[in-house]
Amino acid sequence: MQTSTLASNNKKALYAESISKKYTMIKVAEPDVWISKARWVYEETHPGELTEPGDEFHFADSNKENYSPANIIKVKQKERTIFLFLGGSDSDPEVTKYRLLQARLKVAQLDLGEKIGIVKNYGSGRRFI
Repeated sequence: MQTSTLASNNKKALYAESISKKYTMIKVAEPDVWISKARWVYEETHPGELTEPGDEFHFADSNKENYSPANIIKVKQKERTIFLFLGGSDSDPEVTKYRLLQARLKVAQLDLGEKIGIVKNYGSGRRFI
């Protein structure tokens, strides 16, 4: 989830939490810069790892209230569609991690196929030709 500004008449303290569109957001900077709490936990527990604005952070056990660092996984934008097609997050964290690995493998196959000319990028997605 990208950094966003939450409209509010009340001035919130730094690291205050707020619910916005069913997601817990946390204030990380002034004036009123908010990010998802899942992104914040991930970035705090993975120092030096780059995250992109399009990255999503999913809960491995599907529990949106479990902010344990081991429970939050990063899904890159190009993996998202395949990950969700495979079923996305599951109540079993191992199944979720397996689906993410499958999505990463498929993305790697498509990237390589595009590089060597056996995958074509159509407007609706990439396919082997």
